[in-house]
Amino acid sequence: MNKFFTIPLLFFFLNCQDNIQKERLKGTLDFEPELTQQFFVAPNSIIQIQGKKGTKIIFKIEDLEGILSGPNIKDSLLVNLIELTTKQDLLNANTQTVSNEKWLISGGAFKIEILVKNSSESLTLKKGKTISVQFPKSSNENNMIIFYGARDKDDNMNWEETDINLEEKKFYSLFYTSQSFIDTISSSLYGVDMYYNEIDTLGYLSLSEYKYIYPKIDSLYVVNDTLSNLKSWKTYEDMLANISQSQLMYNSFYNSIETSKLGWINIDKFAPNEEKIKIKLELSTDLDAIQTYIIDKKNNTVLNVENNEVEIPVNRSFFIISFGLVDDVFYASKKSVRFNESKTHTIEFKKLKNSQQMKSFLKLK
Repeated sequence: MNKFFTIPLLFFFLNCQDNIQKERLKGTLDFEPELTQQFFVAPNSIIQIQGKKGTKIIFKIEDLEGILSGPNIKDSLLVNLIELTTKQDLLNANTQTVSNEKWLISGGAFKIEILVKNSSESLTLKKGKTISVQFPKSSNENNMIIFYGARDKDDNMNWEETDINLEEKKFYSLFYTSQSFIDTISSSLYGVDMYYNEIDTLGYLSLSEYKYIYPKIDSLYVVNDTLSNLKSWKTYEDMLANISQSQLMYNSFYNSIETSKLGWINIDKFAPNEEKIKIKLELSTDLDAIQTYIIDKKNNTVLNVENNEVEIPVNRSFFIISFGLVDDVFYASKKSVRFNESKTHTIEFKKLKNSQQMKSFLKLK
């Protein structure tokens, strides 16, 4: 065989092997299916769905492109929902918080997908139509806006800014103060105290504002869009006999938004400009494929490292988590770092017994 033909063929073969290993490593680190909630819904006129972390979705069946009416209507729809409300969630879903190379601070990332049952093709909204979405508020950050996300050919996420601003939802709020007095006759006959309530009207408050005013109140509930505290009940069990678990307010929410785009949606703000230093990353082991993440301990910021140099804020704490693959052997590394000057950082890899050990290295606590 001509040697000038052999050399390009060898490079082509090696490149294919590298791509196979890279895809294999990515597939092993793909935990998105584990995070996906699925809802099979009948194609009624209006469909309402609520996720485990509180995301509320409302849409009209006739607003979906490709849905037929009358006797030809599809018998069932599948709604896939992903709710990433923590750094751990973002990391597990390989959902970096970057907008055109600018760092973001995330207040939660979500994926909404609507499909016809037994079909892999995602439906879209008709032109001019929207769905209503209310997101849980999982961050104390203010001035958050909506970003839409898409993955590139290497499966890395990029977010595009919109002009949709978010504000925390406010409720008409009441504060109950339980008072008691002893009716000696009733007490002796029935063995009970007598109670009455005083009610203060607080106007419209968000859950955060309510808790700021009354920091010792840890249990609130909403009935008919009215937010109230639990002091009007003698015990937690008494309360549950009158108030359903679903009406308890554990988390804050943003006001509902109308969006014409399905898929990845992120609640974000741009990270502030800070003094940065350049860190060069070196590997302790030669690898066929590598995946490295940098996680900001202070903010909800997760980065995928695409080359051996990265700029990070000075004197800030980060996790550097890396995974590698050589032949059939997986490697991993996790280290807490803080740099005050530009320098070289060596990633020290540990050989793993199997790929199942990789998830333990992703844990941030």
